[in-house]
Amino acid sequence: MNAQDPWAGILAPDETILWQGRPDTRPQWAALTRQRMVPAAVFTVVAVIWFVQAAALADRGGVAALMPLLALPFLGIGLYHLGGHVLWDAYRRGRTWYSLSNKRAFVATDLPFRGKRLKSYPITRETILSFDGAEPGSIGFAFEPVPMKRGTRMRMVGFERIPDGNTVYALLRGVQGKIERDLPPGDG
Repeated sequence: MNAQDPWAGILAPDETILWQGRPDTRPQWAALTRQRMVPAAVFTVVAVIWFVQAAALADRGGVAALMPLLALPFLGIGLYHLGGHVLWDAYRRGRTWYSLSNKRAFVATDLPFRGKRLKSYPITRETILSFDGAEPGSIGFAFEPVPMKRGTRMRMVGFERIPDGNTVYALLRGVQGKIERDLPPGDG
């Protein structure tokens, strides 16, 4: 990459940027569902009780002095599930940039402990596009595996909560259409 052209070395010679944007960074409080909040509240209350009780014993020294510290990770997990995930998601979106070329979609992030990352996803005629039609809108164009305790689940990747979803969706469909028009006869 050079200072004149930040895309030098990233884009193919016949590749051009069609659109660039950023997601809406407002917290999505609607993600706080009862199914998630009730267990998180119970977990958090138990962690607080553990911390308070352990702190009362900490003045005895020795291992008892470490007990409040052992409660802190559980308190953090509880607070994250109680509402911290909404704030983290908003923060993550604030550190995210999107670009669309005539061949690929790009998602760039710059997050603490992860650093700067740029991922590209080819847009082909086989790419399954999904658009929620909302304002701001989200458009999916790829899937990535997420390791779980028991197996793997697939997470949709795309442009999340963008203000001009209809325009970007039309551009993505146009990229797919151009790919179809560029195919030799008999390959479509």
